[in-house]
Amino acid sequence: MTCAKRFSASAALAALVLAGLAGSASACSCADLPTLEERFARDAAIFIGEVTASEWVTKRERVVTLRVLKAWKGVEGGTVTVTTGGFVAGCGVMFSEGQAFLVYASGAEGGLSTSVCSGTRRYYRPEDTPDQEKGLNDTARKYHERRLPALRAAQEKELAALDALVSAPSWKKGASKDGKKRKKNP
Repeated sequence: MTCAKRFSASAALAALVLAGLAGSASACSCADLPTLEERFARDAAIFIGEVTASEWVTKRERVVTLRVLKAWKGVEGGTVTVTTGGFVAGCGVMFSEGQAFLVYASGAEGGLSTSVCSGTRRYYRPEDTPDQEKGLNDTARKYHERRLPALRAAQEKELAALDALVSAPSWKKGASKDGKKRKKNP
């Protein structure tokens, strides 16, 4: 067999193997992220919460308990339990005890669920510093220090927009205080 034929045969075999692996591999993909207004209308609960407990209930599902710090929709004070998937294939949120998160959660049988695709992410409180972030080396810590002011400014803008949505007359007409749509009067 000539070198060119061996290369072609090897390339064909590699393509078949990769095609087979691609069909069985899973990865998180968040296509067409909704606007803040769309998330506000869609989600059952929107709040900032501090993680107080986290437990893997299966290999692909984690249950997280959060102490509510501020709520816009669907929850009151106290604690809330949400489920999230695995970190890679399940688009799960990397919740960490003691950290705060801005949570966008949908209603699910038996409770609330969230993912990175819903918009849930770390919330940086004024007292949070890069030194509190777990697993950062010196380079990452310095990068995080430079980025933190811009992250805080963006999240404050988002919180102000959430406050505006809650107080908007169109929202007040279309939903009850618990975040569920009200029926129109005939």
